[in-house]
Amino acid sequence: MNSTYSKFDAAADLYESARIMSLSFGSEIEGSQQWITNKVGHDNMRVIRTGSTVVGTGVRVPMGHYFGGNSVPVVGIAGIAVAPHARGHGVARSMMLGLLNEIRDEGVALSSLYPATTYLYRRVGFEQAGQ
Repeated sequence: MNSTYSKFDAAADLYESARIMSLSFGSEIEGSQQWITNKVGHDNMRVIRTGSTVVGTGVRVPMGHYFGGNSVPVVGIAGIAVAPHARGHGVARSMMLGLLNEIRDEGVALSSLYPATTYLYRRVGFEQAGQ
């Protein structure tokens, strides 16, 4: 599946992104729209498209981890969701690599997440560091 990683366009992408998240996480579309708009923020949303159609979502979560009393910038990753018809075609992996490349290009040295499953995340270089 030929896909493109891109920033979120709220006017064009909000409904479909919320629909994909609702199907992936068992939530209502309206609740997902509110979460994207009120909690995540449109600037932190990313999408994967095939053509002009959104088939996957991802969320950047700017934060910091403290080491030696100093906050080190970190971008967490959340909300990785793929439309049912696009699953099994590398969309989630493309989203992860797009996010990680963007984070690296910004000079952020660390990324973290709270994975629901480890298969995808280990395939792109994450490993469990604590529990």
